[in-house]
Amino acid sequence: MMNISAEQKLILGLQLVFNDFKQVCAISPAIYAGEDNQNAKGFIGAHMRHVLEFIEIIADQHSEGVIDYESRKRNKLYEQDPKLALAAFEAALKNLSTELGQQGVDRIVEICEMPAFGMGQVRVPSSLGRELLYAIEHSIHHFAIIAMLAAEYDIHFEEGFGMAPATREHDMKMLYEKSSAQKAA
Repeated sequence: MMNISAEQKLILGLQLVFNDFKQVCAISPAIYAGEDNQNAKGFIGAHMRHVLEFIEIIADQHSEGVIDYESRKRNKLYEQDPKLALAAFEAALKNLSTELGQQGVDRIVEICEMPAFGMGQVRVPSSLGRELLYAIEHSIHHFAIIAMLAAEYDIHFEEGFGMAPATREHDMKMLYEKSSAQKAA
């Protein structure tokens, strides 16, 4: 296993999320924006906006020491324009890569979020590293939903798209063990 820092691993994780984000932004803009609007489960652009805004809010607010997820802009243009969404993600990634190298994963932040409808926000301590891990996993979760929505249009992404890294690693291990067992038989 390579000996790389937690900061480098998080930057790599964010870059992998960006690569998946780019794949989705390459689909037809009409499908991305849900112009047929026949899917009651939502449309791809809405999930992409949501993924992007979690990354953006961390990039924009972590240096202040407070990340307020409820203050996301909910920019409808990100739902309609994949090129705009891609440029915004790239800018946030550049910001986070620079900041993470300077501040490290242990930088303490306070998180503001509403845990239940009508209950108001709570503030809890966290770290920049923990919030980036959350954003990466949250993105992968939405990519899995996007993959299902895209499949309805016969659009498929690279192998492993929308799959958690630990699941991919487990599947590879099982494949290797199965192959080894077959060779031994």
